[in-house]
Amino acid sequence: MNALIYGLSWSLPFATPELPVAENTSEVNVVPGKFDERSISWRTHGVCYKAAPGAYFLAVPGVASFLVTNGNQIVIDAQAHVPEQEILHFLFNPVAGALLMQRGILPLQASAVAKDGKAAILLGVSAAGKSLLAAGLMQQGFKVLTDAICAVHPGAKPIVKAGYPHLLLWNRALKELKFDSTALCKLRQNNEKYQLPVHNDAYAFEAIAERVYLLSDNNENQYRETLTVGQQKFALLLDHIYHNPLIEALGMQKEMYRIMISLAQLCPLTKVDSLSHRGNAREFIDMFASRY
Repeated sequence: MNALIYGLSWSLPFATPELPVAENTSEVNVVPGKFDERSISWRTHGVCYKAAPGAYFLAVPGVASFLVTNGNQIVIDAQAHVPEQEILHFLFNPVAGALLMQRGILPLQASAVAKDGKAAILLGVSAAGKSLLAAGLMQQGFKVLTDAICAVHPGAKPIVKAGYPHLLLWNRALKELKFDSTALCKLRQNNEKYQLPVHNDAYAFEAIAERVYLLSDNNENQYRETLTVGQQKFALLLDHIYHNPLIEALGMQKEMYRIMISLAQLCPLTKVDSLSHRGNAREFIDMFASRY
């Protein structure tokens, strides 16, 4: 059976009972294997990645190498004895981000929650509080759509499709929200970030994008919201595409910009300044929820 993630049907070489079953035929084929990325004429490269139109390569030391081609195939060359959960993390985050872009789907560095079928996209850099806010809102009855990568599909109204059903939280955040970390799996054995499962009753498959929030890391002690207008909205969205140098390298400027323009036109973008999530998570979450 195929698995449904980011609105696509994936054929996977792993058992993933936590993912919904996809009813349609496979759109993304994931296979183990060897490959020689040197045969591809790469347009750009970084420390661990290479990219060109229709192709993306990522090497994660000690875990696996991935080759993504044409938005429909991923080959994984995994290291021996690496836990499947580590491979899945990279597959459904940076690797999936490149695949989504190849398919004309916008991958934002964001979490997303839903209420009454409408999505709030939570932008922010690492440690800005996106996952913490999403987990706290889940406790208040919001549905969780995704964490880390937010897949925005094009349409008359942009639609957010659900990602992997878990939230990634540091141990400190789990304690503030009264979750028991001893019952959870670590993301990787050498850090203190844990995977908090999102159960079926708290999971949303898709929702129409209605609002966008940018969680700021400014040193503001008081909760404050600032509405962003004009061209700054587009610029902020561009800054928060998941690995935005890939837009040009993959030749997907037209497709990505079209979705960002639609989001900028249809959804208010609000900057949220607060330090309270670093010392009083519940106050931060309650304040946000009261304004949603």
